[in-house]
Parts: sequence; structure tokens; C-alpha cells
Amino acid sequence: MCRVLFILFVGLTQLNVCFSQNLSFVKYGRSEGLNHSQIFDIAQDANDNLWLTTASYFIYRFDGREFFQHRISLANYYGRISTYKIIADDQSIWILTNLGLVKYDGKKYALAPADEKLKIGFNSKLILDYNKRIWICDEAGEIFRVENGRIKKIPEVRQKASGPIAGFYRDTQLVFFSKGGITVRVDDNQTIRSGKLDWLPDEEIFSILQINDVYYVGLKGKIIRKKDRALETIPLPPDLSGNPVQYISKDRNGILWIHSGGSLCILDEKGIRKVQQNDFTGNLIFSVFKDRNQSIWIATDGEGIFNDRNHALKKLNSGKDQHIMSMAFLGRDSTLIIGTYNAGLLGLDNNLLPGKMIISSYVDDSEVLLGTYGSGLYRLKDGVITSIPISEKLGQFIGAIRKQGNTTFVGSLYGLHIIDGSSVKSYALPGSENSGSSAISTIYISGKSIILGCEYGGIQQFVNGQFREIGPGHLAESSIYGIHESPQGDIFVTGEFSSIEVFNQALEWKYSIRLEGVVSDILFIEFIEKDQVLVGSNEGVFGLGLEDRKVKSVKKYGKMDGYGDEEVYVNSSLREKSGAILFGTVKGAYRITFSSDQVAAAIPKTYLTDIRYPEQPYDTIEGESGYFGVPKKLVLPTDFNSVTASFSATDLENPYNIQFHYRLVGLEENWSPVGSLRQVTYSKLSPGEYEFQVQAIGESKIWGSIASLPVVIVPGWWQTRWFYFGLAGVIVGVTLVSIWVTSSYRVRQLQLREKMRASESVKIRKQMSMDFHDEMGNKLASMLAQASLLKLKYKEGELYKVFDFFERNAFSIYHGTKDFIWTIDVSSNSLKEVISYLSDFGFSFFERNSIGFHVTSDPLDSNYHIQLEDGQNRHIILIFKEAMTNVLKHAKCKNVYFAAYRSGKQFVLQLSDDGIWVEPSNGGKGLRNMQLRASKIGGTLHIDKNENGTIINLSFDIK
Repeated sequence: MCRVLFILFVGLTQLNVCFSQNLSFVKYGRSEGLNHSQIFDIAQDANDNLWLTTASYFIYRFDGREFFQHRISLANYYGRISTYKIIADDQSIWILTNLGLVKYDGKKYALAPADEKLKIGFNSKLILDYNKRIWICDEAGEIFRVENGRIKKIPEVRQKASGPIAGFYRDTQLVFFSKGGITVRVDDNQTIRSGKLDWLPDEEIFSILQINDVYYVGLKGKIIRKKDRALETIPLPPDLSGNPVQYISKDRNGILWIHSGGSLCILDEKGIRKVQQNDFTGNLIFSVFKDRNQSIWIATDGEGIFNDRNHALKKLNSGKDQHIMSMAFLGRDSTLIIGTYNAGLLGLDNNLLPGKMIISSYVDDSEVLLGTYGSGLYRLKDGVITSIPISEKLGQFIGAIRKQGNTTFVGSLYGLHIIDGSSVKSYALPGSENSGSSAISTIYISGKSIILGCEYGGIQQFVNGQFREIGPGHLAESSIYGIHESPQGDIFVTGEFSSIEVFNQALEWKYSIRLEGVVSDILFIEFIEKDQVLVGSNEGVFGLGLEDRKVKSVKKYGKMDGYGDEEVYVNSSLREKSGAILFGTVKGAYRITFSSDQVAAAIPKTYLTDIRYPEQPYDTIEGESGYFGVPKKLVLPTDFNSVTASFSATDLENPYNIQFHYRLVGLEENWSPVGSLRQVTYSKLSPGEYEFQVQAIGESKIWGSIASLPVVIVPGWWQTRWFYFGLAGVIVGVTLVSIWVTSSYRVRQLQLREKMRASESVKIRKQMSMDFHDEMGNKLASMLAQASLLKLKYKEGELYKVFDFFERNAFSIYHGTKDFIWTIDVSSNSLKEVISYLSDFGFSFFERNSIGFHVTSDPLDSNYHIQLEDGQNRHIILIFKEAMTNVLKHAKCKNVYFAAYRSGKQFVLQLSDDGIWVEPSNGGKGLRNMQLRASKIGGTLHIDKNENGTIINLSFDIK
């Protein structure tokens, strides 16, 4: 496996290549979904999409990535429809056909009625002026304008032109022209004025371009250029001498484009030259179009459309269609030599090492060292190739070469080979002696340090004949492809992992630059400038902007940049002194430049392309707008509460990095994660008002405008507010009547029952108190007396312990029973009785344990004459008995204080001490029971512990 991976990559250094013309074209056709390669005309809509006419019923929309086909269909017409010219205003697409002018609003086609018959053909012209008015110049040179949806003839233009209109151009106004240089201007107020370019010959004019005060006028076989008062006649190339100049335009790069006789020419200081390049074969050209970014698009007969780009990337002619695995410069003239997969060494007068796979190279002033896959090491010197024997078997696979002085360091599948003169010493990598499981793919020399990047072996430092693994642990089993010094002096390590590992000069690891979501590996890396790097990976070629140990910006290079997205090789990059970078792919080498003249990335325009909901097409909804017939507002019944929104964005400069986020306001507050999906569905929406919003971000990393759609889900009658109000009113009315009928009877019955229950309760509680006292109390007292006598009789021994235990528990049961009897007595439901009881209990409980008990409240105070609810007295007593028990066990105090007072509408009972609590190692249930009892009487229990003691407050409402 390592041998296969090793083949896939290699290293380079720097170059300079010149091109005869600064032209390069991108072709768009069948691979992007264009099924009709014969294109007649191109237009651009407000969303920056291109629209194309073809020799068929179809027109196409192009968003920079793919074509979308639209079939023209007119009611009650089944004959052939041929399309010629096309334009786009803010809402609709207009197509000039053999039937007349057709309007397409995104959902249907309509033929515009005409007051007078037009003579429509391929040479007719369709014009959109600055005020979005539509004009037609037919084959007879007559001028028509669309007014209120109808085509109206404007004879005044031809009359002022003294003949048929030959064409038009725009400066500050729309200008028509005819034979002999007669011009007719139409201003914003639709005023028509004529003039004459009297410096022109009396010949037929086909095109005019005005740039400030410079005119370019296209005649038959020539162009007349007028600057100031100077006239210059520029003839077309000889093979076009009899053809009219149909189009002249200047693009953003300052190139003048000429369309004549189905051919494309450029005009510069050397004259007019036909464009003939490998990537533009010169098929018959039907029209040339300049988009809003001043970029030229060409409609051809047979190959679709082409776009001229000032590409960042250009493919080198040398080694084209070869697998380029390594590159280097040779000699002072910087001859580029290229190592290939199977064609040997290219770039010299004669190809060397034919059939060898050259995967690494190194150049110094006197020689070139070449490493091969399976054929060992070679030296190229003075045009002669010689083999350098280093080792057999695994030593024949040379992945990396470096020199320091007269010493050469060679990395192979076996390990490291050091060549000094005729002496060769070989050092096997750990684990590579037999299997070759780890191979050296890169060598970095810094002073006396030899650092090796290995496949499956991480980073090894070679010192005194020994290998030492360095770097963080996660690199130990990884494949290292590159070790490079950055402009800041740091060491960048890359390989088969999604990060850049950064070391200092002491080879100590500093940090990682994470690249998850961008690349899975880095096959080569080159520094563009301080914080800019170019990386090649299995996912493509990227330009990365770095800042604060993170990736700030990402640019993926693709077709619009001149790159065919071909697979790159490891260590196949090379940097020129000019700053340009070369790298090798499976189909040749590319050169990338980083010129400030390149067009800045545009902000993509976001738009909705389709809105659907289940089982019913959206085109039944009124209020559509735009080129896709999307509703201005979507109003749906509650039964159709699922909406699918499709959206897109156009950036003709770089369409491949566009991503989106979206949300449905009213359902979601936050935007969705950024992604490349272009459709979303919301299901089972509740009745209400929503707004779908979507936004695109592209190469510029600036969010574009938001495309939005209001969505209203209309509730059913059973979901309306009035239905709920009515239903609630009926229910309330019935309830009130029922209450009114029965309330009086029930109240009287309840009052009578309450009196009877209260009376019976008093009797029962009194009887229970008496019975408990007479039966249980007397028997417990008798048992206590008997136990006391037995203790006197048996004053020591086991029997004494038994009787003592019996006496203490009987005493506890006796007093607990007295408490219970007391609480069920009706007279004990008074707060005064509770306070009095707790005071007596406290005196008895603490004084026999040598602790002072102090009551700060007088139980006879009239504030305490409050009747408690049934059961409250028992809960209060048990809370404070538990509290007093805990004080005795844990407080280690000398004094305990009991107080009672009123606080507003609440009453507060307080127990405090002057001790320091020692909590038990295993908590009990006492505190939880106290809190539970407090909640049962609607009270709050609060415990405050500090260095002065503990305060327990029980507060509860009083009536």
C-alpha cells in the first residue's frame, strides 16, 4: 500500500513561462446540462443568470454551474418555433422568435400582440434601454417599441435616420444608426433627435463602440477608429475582408473584441488578429455578449458558450497530458525540467530516462539528482545521465533528495542513505528493514538537524546514526508529505491528515491549524505570502488565508479559474522567484499567479426558484413575481400546511463556493448551519404568519441580500379565534346556569353537614382523649412504677440493665402518648396552648441535661389567643420536639432560647442556641421530616447556622 501511495506524489522549486496571448477560455456545454450546443444569443437577468436562445423550442438559463432547460409553449400553436434574440428585464424574459416577441414570466409564455406585422429573422435586434423599455429592429430596418404589452411601430426613428436602421449603441442614451453615419438619439423623455457622424464614409454601418471621445465603427471588412480628429482605418484579417463587423466591445481587461464573419478577433496596437487557441477552436460564432462584470461570453454553433477569463491558473504546454510527478529548474537560464509517470524526464532537447517513473528531484549549480520509483537514483550533469548505486531492493524507490555541501541525503522505502563522495551509508528506518512499511517522503535540513517525513512513520530526527521520533503523538502513525519553513521562520508539517502542524526552529511542536471540512490531507503546500498558502489535496487545490492560528478564508480553484480539477501529486509544487507557483497533476502541469489585477470576488445574488406545497402546484396562487413565477406572498389553507422552497444564487466569477443558510421566521429564531443544499421543506405548520428567508455567501465571504417569502397558514373555521371565543362562551353560560340552579341547595346542605361534623368531631376527640388517658395512660404509669421497683431490687447486673431499658422506653412511650392525647384534645388547638406546651417540654427536656432553657415570650400574651386549624398543633409540636432533640445531640450548647412573635400576617416560632453544631457522619431523616411537616401546615422552615449558634425559624400564615 505504501508503494502505491508513494507513486502518487513529489516535489519542485520555481519557473517563468510566457504566453503569446493573454487569453484563455472556459467552455460550457453538455457536461453542464446544455443539450443544444447551437447557441444564437445571450442575455443576463437581474439575478445575474445568463439566458440563451437555441435553434429549437428551448431556451436555457445558466447560473454559472449548470444549465436549466425551458420549453417555449404557446397556446393553440403546434408548429416550429425558432428563437433568435433574447433580453431580460427585472421581471420577465423576452424572446424574439419567428412568430414574434414572446414574454416568459417564469410560469407561462405569451405572444405580445403587434399593431403591424414585423419581419423577424436572425439579423433582427432586440434592445432593452436604460429605462427598461423594449425595442425591436426588424429585418427591414423598422423600429418598434413595446408599450403596455403591445408592439407599436415607431416610424419617426427611420424617418430621422433617412433609411433603414442598421444597428444601435449606448452612450448616455440609446442611439440608433443607419447608412452614412446618421444617428438617432432617444432620450429619457422619448424625444427623438438625429445627427450625423460626418467623418464617416457613405457606407453601410454595422456596429459602433464609443468610449469617451473615441469611436470604433464597424464597416464591411474594416474598422474606422476616430480619436480626437485623427481617423484610422483598420482592416480585418484577409480571410474576413468581405465580412461586416457585427460587434465591437471592450472588456474589463481592456481587450477590444471584434465579431465578424462568424469569427472572433481582438484589436490592440498591433492590429486585428483572429483568436485561435487550443481551448477555443474558432467554431462559427453567432453572437458576443458582455455581462455586468464586463466579461465576454461567446455563443457558438456546435460547442455551446465560451467565457474569456483572465485565469489565475494556466496549463503549461510542456508535459501537457502527462502525469507530472516532479519539477525543478536547471541552470542559469532556469530551464524547467519535469519528471513524469512514464515518459521519463522532459524539458531538455532529448527526453531522458524514457519509461522511468521520476518521483523526486534536486538541483544545485552543477548537477540534477533524480529519484525514481523502483529504478534507483540518477545524476544529470553536462547533459549526461549516470546511475548512482546506493542499495538494492527497497533502496531503489527514491522518495526524497537533499544536499548539504558535498553530502547528499537520499530517502527511500528502506530508510536514509548518506552519500559522501564515493561512500554510501544506509540507515534503515525502524520497522522498514524487511517490509518497507515506512518510507521517507520528504527531507528537511536545518543546520546540523536532518528531519525526515515518513509514510506511516510520522517525523523522525536523524542524529548520530540514530532515528528519534519527534512531534505530537497523533503524528506517530501518520504519513508526512511535506516539511517547509514559513516566511515567519516556523516549520509547517503537512501530510495525510486534515491539519497543518506548526513547529518552532527548535523542532518543538507549537499548534495545529485545523482544516476539517476543507481538506482531508495536504499533498503539497507553498507559501504565497506571509499569511497565504496554496495547498493541494485529494479534494482539490485551495488558497488559504491564515490568521491567529486559524483559517480565515478559503478559495477553491476550479473551472472559472482555469483549473480542470485534476488529481494532484504529492510534493509536485514549485515556486518561481516571481511568486508564481507550479504544480503537477495527472494531466499536466499548471502555473498559478496571484495578480492584484484579478477581479475581486463578487457577492452572490440570492433568489427563490420554486415554491411548492403537497398535491397542488403553486401556479394557482395569485401574485407571482420574478423569472420563476414565485408568489409574492404564499397564503395556504390549514390542510396544505407543508411548504418546499427551492433557492439558488449566481456568481458567474466563481460559482463553486456558494453556500446558503435559511430560516422560517415565526418558527425558528436562528439561521440553519451553512451548507450547499438548495431546497428545504417545512411540514405540519401550525396556523399563523411566517416568513421564509434565505441568504447566500460566496468567494467574497460576504453575505448577500436576503431573499424572502411571506407564508400565511389560514386556520380552519374550527381553529379561528372567534370559534374558540364562541365555544368558550357556550361552556361558560351552561356552567353558570348549572351553578345558579344548584349552588343554593348545595351551600345549605354543606353548611348543615359542617356543623354536624364539627359537633361530632369535638365529641369524638374528647372521648378519645378520655379513653386514651384512662386506658393507656394508667397502664403505662403502672408499668413505669413496676420497672422502678424492680430496679431498686436488682441494683446491678444484667437484670438491672433490662429493667432500666424497659423503664426508659416505657417513660418515652408514656410521655409520647400524653403528647398525642393532648393534641387530639379540642382545647389544645389554641396557639397559646402550643406555646405553653413547648415551653414546659423545653424546661423539662433541657434542665435534666444541665442546659439552660429560656422562654422570651409570655404564653398568656393576648397575641397568642389564636385558634389553629385541625392538626396544625401536632405538626408544630413534633417539629420543635425534633429540633430540641437535635440541639441536644449536636449543638454542644449551654443555653437554648425559645421565642414566639407575630410578623405581619405570619406567626413565627423560633428556637436558637449558643452552641457549635457537629453534623452526624450519616444524615438522618429528622430535617426532611421537619421540612415536610412545615409544608403540610403551609409554613416555611428556615435554619441559619453561624459561629454564634443556630437559629431555627418556623413561619406560617395566621387567620
